[in-house]
Amino acid sequence: MKRFLGTLALTLVVALPLAAQQPPNGGPQGGPGNAGPQQAPPDQLLKDVLGFSQAQLDSLNQGLTARHQAVMALQPQIAEADKAFRDALNAATPDASAIGTAALRLQTLQKQMRTLDDQFRTFFDGLLTADQKTKVASIKALQQSLQLGQVLNQLQVN
Repeated sequence: MKRFLGTLALTLVVALPLAAQQPPNGGPQGGPGNAGPQQAPPDQLLKDVLGFSQAQLDSLNQGLTARHQAVMALQPQIAEADKAFRDALNAATPDASAIGTAALRLQTLQKQMRTLDDQFRTFFDGLLTADQKTKVASIKALQQSLQLGQVLNQLQVN
């Protein structure tokens, strides 16, 4: 579930702003020179497959924007803490206290990122009706089956 919602969230974070910028009929996706298959924008898929209402889409967009802003604020802090930890580990004369402090700082920030993920999953789940939750569960089961199919294919047992 976490992987599916994370993938869905990432897809929506990237694609919803892009979909909003695409002109209807004739934008880069629908131009005459584009020979590849066209993919429906995520908001349209959510409407078509899950039956999202416009109010649900609006709430989702607000939640995605808030999550994106929080992640963007946290990522530089994590990068800085990771660098401080690696620097402390690789120091000419490593200081156990500095290493421990840097490790704890990094771990705290990583927990904050996981908390953001958990909060978004809870938010997304709260947007769904009972019927939509059933559909999402079916999609997740299908996703797991497809992943298993890939593993079996790699093992050449299919």
